[in-house]
Formats: sequence, structure tokens, C-alpha cells
Amino acid sequence: MNIDLTNIADVIDPDLLADYLRENPSFFEKYPDLLLNVKIAHQQRGSISLVEHQMHALRQKVQALEEEITSLMATARTNEHIFKSNSEVYIDLLNSADIYQLRQALHKKMEHAFGLKRVELVAVVNDDLTLKQVNAKRLKSGHYLGRLTDIESQALFKAPVGSVALLKVETQQKKFILCFSHDDPMHYHPELDVTLLEQLQQVIEYKMEQFD
Repeated sequence: MNIDLTNIADVIDPDLLADYLRENPSFFEKYPDLLLNVKIAHQQRGSISLVEHQMHALRQKVQALEEEITSLMATARTNEHIFKSNSEVYIDLLNSADIYQLRQALHKKMEHAFGLKRVELVAVVNDDLTLKQVNAKRLKSGHYLGRLTDIESQALFKAPVGSVALLKVETQQKKFILCFSHDDPMHYHPELDVTLLEQLQQVIEYKMEQFD
């Protein structure tokens, strides 16, 4: 029986063919020469063989995995640095005999370890309206990450800053604002995780209670 294969592509359902090949993965073992004849469109090279396509796809997967591993290693190194630096800060804070030593520990450790421009522990005094407004409005949730107005920057840092992280520090007797500033305007932003900063805040409040 003679079969006209001229228009076979119009007769065969591509989805059925794909299903058949999925259910019969050993098909090309019986017809290995077909693999050499299969051509796949390629943006740069026009068309390539199936084997070349598979090799190209494999190289891309390997490259993606290498990039992911590099990213994970960088994150691990960063987290290790943060953990070590925070541990050193906590030890110095807990060993502080007064608020002066506590401020010195914050300046010395935090600014150097994290590349911060300024670290301040600012007392909220009744005669400073700007500080009271920052404490009441910016810190409604207990923390603030982002930009400040020029007036607010002057009140907290005595100089312009890029971006800031602010946290409430309160004892039974006094109110403070823990302030971190960075030159990069986008370094601190609302989506940043504040878990480590809140832990630092709790340690400082614990020590401040002892000073009152």
C-alpha cells in the first residue's frame, strides 16, 4: 500500500504526537538518526540541531545554578558578618556602665561594622517640637525606614542624610530615638526587614532601664 506523505504534517495532531513521545521516551533509541535531523529555530544561529539545543539549555541551567549558588554564598557571608557584628555590639552594650558608654558602643561598633554614616541615640525633650513630632508621627509603629525632611535631619543628625532607620527606645522615665543614617537614599526603605534592629532596640531598652 502506497501512502502519500506529502501533507502528513496537516494530518498529524502535534499534541497527540507530543503525548506519544512523552509516553514513549525510548522512541529515539530506536530511531537515533532522527535526532540529527531535528532542527530548532535559534535567534542568533537561524536553526540548530536538537542535540545542540539540549546542550545550550543545559549550559543555561548550569549557569543559572552557579549564579544561584554564588548569590546564596554571598548572602551567607553577609548574614555571618551581621550576626558576628551584632553579637559584638550586644556584648559592649550589656557591659556599658552608663548612657555615655552605651552611646560610645553604638558609635564605635555600628558605624564601623555596617558602613553607616551616623548612629545616634537622641533624647526626646519637651522643648524640641521637631523631635516630638518625629517621635509621634514617624514612629507610630515603633520604627521608620526611609527619607527625612531637612529639618528632621538637622534635629536628629545635625546634618543632611541619605536614608534613615529610626526606632523608639522608651523606659519608664525617658524617651529616645535610636537613629541610623546612610549616604545612600535607598539603603533604608519601608520593605526592609527590621528584626535585627528591633532586637538591638530591646537590648538598649533593657540597659536604659538600669540607668534610670
